[in-house]
Amino acid sequence: MKSTTQVSQLAWWMQGHTFHTDMRVLPLGAYDAVLGMGWLESHSPMTVDWVLKFMDVPSQGHLVRLQGVLSQQTDNLSLMTLDDV
Repeated sequence: MKSTTQVSQLAWWMQGHTFHTDMRVLPLGAYDAVLGMGWLESHSPMTVDWVLKFMDVPSQGHLVRLQGVLSQQTDNLSLMTLDDV
């Protein structure tokens, strides 16, 4: 995918925190933005927990937690029959 347009220091907001990032314009369809290696490197070091779906990133002198959506887990399974429907 090729981009010929860049927005310098785009202000974007996520979970109550504002970031300023150089962004490239791409036809992404369902996605608003994709954070690339440049953004990840500029916020290193960071803590990422893939199971609990969060990233703690340094921003403006403090750590910011970006929390993903946790799936609803069902711990108990029960047998269903056609009579239960």
